[in-house]
Amino acid sequence: MISTSFSLYVNATPEYSNYWGGGIGISYSGIGLSYGVKTDRDIKFASIGCIDYSSQYGATCGGGIGWTTTELFPQKANHHGFGVYVGLIGSQLEADNKLTIDRKSVYGGSLGYHYFLNGIGAKGLTLGASVAYGSRKNDNDFLYNFSIGYIF
Repeated sequence: MISTSFSLYVNATPEYSNYWGGGIGISYSGIGLSYGVKTDRDIKFASIGCIDYSSQYGATCGGGIGWTTTELFPQKANHHGFGVYVGLIGSQLEADNKLTIDRKSVYGGSLGYHYFLNGIGAKGLTLGASVAYGSRKNDNDFLYNFSIGYIF
């Protein structure tokens, strides 16, 4: 007698919902807002914000895109996330041939850890830490950043 058994696991399509967020940190492009889609396991977002301001040079603003997932952590809770981000990470002062000084945006990428107090799919406070890498005019730079935000 020959017996054959098949198991089929079908993962239901995750339910996506739109969200708004605001906060301070690399994933918010400085002090800024984010908008994207979220599930109970990940978020995909675009952000816009300002990284610094001075009365002499004005604001350095820009945007970025990112993705954060809880799938990399072996627990059922969805509070711990790992994220990637590409976009505005800093600023630098530049002088041209006429010795005019201007502040320029620095773009790069970051990897980070995020903690979602109510879970990644719920409204609530988020905390994070990240390391970013960007290319400035005369050198490259690593930046370390902490973030705090709220998902609406």
